[in-house]
Amino acid sequence: MKARLTKYCSYILPITLEKTFSKKNGVLEITLNKGKKELNTAKANFSFGSLHKVFQFAFKKFPLNKKKVKSVLILGFGAGSVKTILRHDLGFEGLIVGVEYDEILIELAQKHFNINLTNKTEIEIIDAMKYVAVGKKKFDLIIIDLFKDLEVPAQFLATDFYLKLQRLLNNKGEILLNVITSSDEIAKLKQTFKEIGFSYKQEEFYLNNVTNHLFLLNTI
Repeated sequence: MKARLTKYCSYILPITLEKTFSKKNGVLEITLNKGKKELNTAKANFSFGSLHKVFQFAFKKFPLNKKKVKSVLILGFGAGSVKTILRHDLGFEGLIVGVEYDEILIELAQKHFNINLTNKTEIEIIDAMKYVAVGKKKFDLIIIDLFKDLEVPAQFLATDFYLKLQRLLNNKGEILLNVITSSDEIAKLKQTFKEIGFSYKQEEFYLNNVTNHLFLLNTI
């Protein structure tokens, strides 16, 4: 009865279910909002809120080819929102490797969002930049969602990052990128893609006064 009442009340006002602190991300909250759990920082949604909508939109615009894609790398795993879309919305059964530098997020993912680790779901607790430098596996699809609150750290907009990503792609592999940044930085990114040898498709998703820029990159 209490759980049902809490869920009902969450349609009126979001309810905090758990609040904790991470040295890497500050205050983290598990919130029940309109009957569904979300993971939020003090300034932004991290998983299963607006971010979930962003990637549901992304996969509508850039449909997953399950015949072609057998392995996926998620840089910026968070609490597993993108993994849940792949498994439950899209029925993806291949290998998923999630890279997340904050172990507290993985603990919350397992506690609140049923993110079970199996032989087809692996988690690496490591900084994404270090992973792309030392990782040995290759993937058909790399998904990038690397944020500090609402900002993408500069290192993940730099040419060097995308050069290193190339060696983690299988032949004809693709990169799905989500960024929030200025129009000047978007222009620089597009130039970087051309210089490296990526063709790209671009979409925009506008929500809560924020524009998410979505790119699907392919090697030429």
